[in-house]
Amino acid sequence: AGAEEAAVACGIGLRTAYSLLVKERGICTQTELEIGIGSGPVTLGVFGHRSLRQRDVVGELVHTVGGIGHHRGIAITRRVYERVKDIYRTRELPSLSVKWQDDPIRVWEVET
Repeated sequence: AGAEEAAVACGIGLRTAYSLLVKERGICTQTELEIGIGSGPVTLGVFGHRSLRQRDVVGELVHTVGGIGHHRGIAITRRVYERVKDIYRTRELPSLSVKWQDDPIRVWEVET
């Protein structure tokens, strides 16, 4: 929370750098970097069996952002949209239905 503008700026920078890399390497297949950005509560910790413990981030938001990230561009959740809508041009995308929530999730794209 509070870093939504920086996260979107980073996403734009990553997509630009990826496009340049694809061009420099002469990759002819169509490829894009897909980015999902959300903001809200998550749990950070060390998880797993004692033989393989890893630091990770978990929570409903992690799954939501994973779902919206399958969009060719930068997809953002409502909370991020509310914080960046006056800074970046956006357009609403079709809502995302998830099995753990009754109402669909509203999603926006940051236009670059």
